[in-house]
Amino acid sequence: MNHPTKHITELSEQEIIELHLDRYSMSYQLIDCQIRSTLSFLYEAIQHTTHNTRTKNLVPIMAILSALDQLGICYNRTDLSTNFTNGIKRCLILLAEKESDDNILKILPALRNGLIHNVSLVSKAKYENQPNFIFRYSNDEDDIDEVYQESSRVWDGNFSTLSNNGREHYTTLINIEKLKELFDNCLIKAVELNRNNLLRIRLNGGMEELFYNYLRTVPK
Repeated sequence: MNHPTKHITELSEQEIIELHLDRYSMSYQLIDCQIRSTLSFLYEAIQHTTHNTRTKNLVPIMAILSALDQLGICYNRTDLSTNFTNGIKRCLILLAEKESDDNILKILPALRNGLIHNVSLVSKAKYENQPNFIFRYSNDEDDIDEVYQESSRVWDGNFSTLSNNGREHYTTLINIEKLKELFDNCLIKAVELNRNNLLRIRLNGGMEELFYNYLRTVPK
């Protein structure tokens, strides 16, 4: 993936996408700089914090959701389309190939909103057509084989409902290992699509925006 005779402006769209999608913690050589993807920093953080008792309940989940959002924001597929603008939803359809009515398209954006905006496992609806969620990370006793397990009851967004009836009935469970696996598969799929020339940059600023927003360079 090194291009020691090329300047960044001489890279093709496929080449710069390949650099962005690289997950490994190493820099690649261009003629005037070393370059590394921000996705690789996120991936490194996920690997290092998933099994650390001090960080596993927050850092890897935020990193995974941010990475899914970034992938959905950055790319289109030439062979599959979606009308969603939310990055996570786009990623789930284009790279995880989920159906548009799969509840994971509501659950993961809500989880991200709660964590990013409030550092909370509660996500309350802003609009009437949105669901309310209270989340918990699953453990071995829950025996969940999917990314999430839906609550047995729909939460109305009132905290008194949780206190009066028991929060466990309204809690959506998240399997962190399965969430990480989902991200890994999305990244692998994106690399495969790019190699088959089926991935396109959707950013308004094109290749330059991808470079300045999501790639880090160190001058030689």
